[in-house]
Amino acid sequence: MNRAILVFSAAVLLWLAMAAPLAAFTVNLDNDGSPDGTVTDPATGLMWDRCAWKQTGTNCSGGSADILTWQAALKIAVEANTNNHLGYNDWRLPNRTELESLVDITKATAPAINETAFPHTPPGFFWSSTVFTPNPALAWNVFFGNGSTYANDQTNDSHVRLVRSGQSFDALAAGVATEIVMITQPSSATQSGVSLAQQPVVEVRDANGNPVLAAGTSITAAIASGGGTLSGTTTVATAVDGRATFTDLAISGSVGDRTLSFSAGSLTPATSGTITLSAGTPTQMAINAGDGQSATAGTAVATPPSVIVRDTNDNPVEGVEVTF
Repeated sequence: MNRAILVFSAAVLLWLAMAAPLAAFTVNLDNDGSPDGTVTDPATGLMWDRCAWKQTGTNCSGGSADILTWQAALKIAVEANTNNHLGYNDWRLPNRTELESLVDITKATAPAINETAFPHTPPGFFWSSTVFTPNPALAWNVFFGNGSTYANDQTNDSHVRLVRSGQSFDALAAGVATEIVMITQPSSATQSGVSLAQQPVVEVRDANGNPVLAAGTSITAAIASGGGTLSGTTTVATAVDGRATFTDLAISGSVGDRTLSFSAGSLTPATSGTITLSAGTPTQMAINAGDGQSATAGTAVATPPSVIVRDTNDNPVEGVEVTF
């Protein structure tokens, strides 16, 4: 693991300590009485995929549980829903609290989960959909070796177990979108009129910091301070992971500092860090000194001529060689 932060709240531990011994998962059956691949938790109302992703068979003994980066894990639900996985098309990656609800801390040996309901569960890390708010490059996952909860780098690999929203415990699912959060900051320095080398990425979240995994929310970028002109595709819709990724934003204007804002209706907007704008591509040249003077042939002029090179916004451009 590149980076991992172990955090397990006292409240969650208390809930799990009370719930785990009483847990009575229902292994759902099909018409012929064999397991249909899903498990329902009466305590939460959630329906789970009995197997980790890519495991097969009625007892999950076939195949090998896949390991994926966080971004890839988010997309598994799209694949599952497209293929009507186990007869349903509303699967999603569980949020942190939902995933923690599967932990059985009474288990003396790994994995820390009810193995009757979830056989052959790998005693490893499983991704949740919840981003680690202090550092958006991390996301929460649960280690079913001992039931601990970690914030891990999103580029790390972990297992996936999908869930469908229940009826009696829907508060565990992501709520109504309330805010936009910066995930990837734009370049801290750029040239006027040149596309940002690092383009911004923002995410829609609910009031509890959970990403709202829904496509189609239009996020609009604008210059929040420093003035100038923002060009490129300034409005981008969120993808199924709740993120809007900008691709060709460029700022034009005078040399100085800027910040960008990202907004969508009534959602609390996000503001970027400082972007320092330098002069852009040289486009014009003007005489700076020595214009209009006369001199005798063979005699040096009183004021040597000089020129200044500027970009389209009249910013002086350094380092351009000028031949007289």
